[in-house]
Amino acid sequence: MDERTRAGGWDGSVLLDAGDALNAAPYLVAGRMGEVEATARFLVDEYNREGVAAMTLGERELALGEPLLKELAERAKFPFLGANVLGREGEPAFHGWTVVKVAGIRVGVIGLVSEMVAKQAILGREDRPAPPWLIGNPVEAAKKAVTALEAEGVDLVVVLSHLKQTEEDDVAKAVPRVALFLGTHDMGISTETRLAGSAVAVSAGQKGKYVAITTVKLPPAWKGGDAVVDAGRREALVGRIARSKQMVESLQARLDHARAQAEAPDADGPKGAAARRKPGPPIQMWEQQLAGAKAELQIAEMDLKDLESADADKGGQGTVGSAMFELVSLTPQVADEPETKARVDAFRVDHPDPAKASGH
Repeated sequence: MDERTRAGGWDGSVLLDAGDALNAAPYLVAGRMGEVEATARFLVDEYNREGVAAMTLGERELALGEPLLKELAERAKFPFLGANVLGREGEPAFHGWTVVKVAGIRVGVIGLVSEMVAKQAILGREDRPAPPWLIGNPVEAAKKAVTALEAEGVDLVVVLSHLKQTEEDDVAKAVPRVALFLGTHDMGISTETRLAGSAVAVSAGQKGKYVAITTVKLPPAWKGGDAVVDAGRREALVGRIARSKQMVESLQARLDHARAQAEAPDADGPKGAAARRKPGPPIQMWEQQLAGAKAELQIAEMDLKDLESADADKGGQGTVGSAMFELVSLTPQVADEPETKARVDAFRVDHPDPAKASGH
């Protein structure tokens, strides 16, 4: 939150988690339940210390089962979110959304879990009953949540997403009030944002190896229903236009040279021989490439014009926010926070890391 918040003398940040953090797998390993429970409680305690504001439930949390998950939800000083996680009678099983005040801005945070992934995950086994909840349609859950958040007068609506990208697209098209999707279930790492409908979507990778930092800028005239665009897209378009102009100039020079060669007189042949005709320059090839480069330049300029026109209201005052994304890799070069590392080391004395213990 930059322009608008600084105008009001505000500054701030919020820490969120998109799920699959409290359990190593979408199932429970026989004989290791004690370790799983201890690890989940330890992580919730650490999240409390770090000031996490909200967490969306992933299928790995749901696999923990109702008694433990309810206990963890009570233990947490932040809400477990799952707007489409329903009890067997269709009642909400957890909080669906929350409102977080960040730098003076009221941010509505909706938690959604993938309907497809949750159904495919191993949430129940033959030796224990199926979980006592259903995963509802995320689009319908998002509509309901946005209606409630608008009644509360939130400034910005974001989805803390444990959805697949196709599901994010569906939600974005049906619920345009959503400005940002933070997180995703889809595997893979991307250092760029993507568009989900008109919303900006970012991902923080997997296995806790990355931190996604999303900086939102809201101009002073921005209102809750206005758009938030990808700031990187503007920069990318400016760079694309500059490169296209250079390409057009280069191809135009080559075409001019080829035409000049074509108009030059034939070279003289050996004494007593007929004049020798030069090979024809590739004029048609340069013409085709130049036409393609000009078309690319025109498209990029039109895209930038559309973006800039969307960035101003009828009076010419900017009303469109922007989001900048940075994916930070937590490599060994990133130093651990000493107190947190001491607590982790103490925990590992009683609960060794099973991956390291097995040599993986």
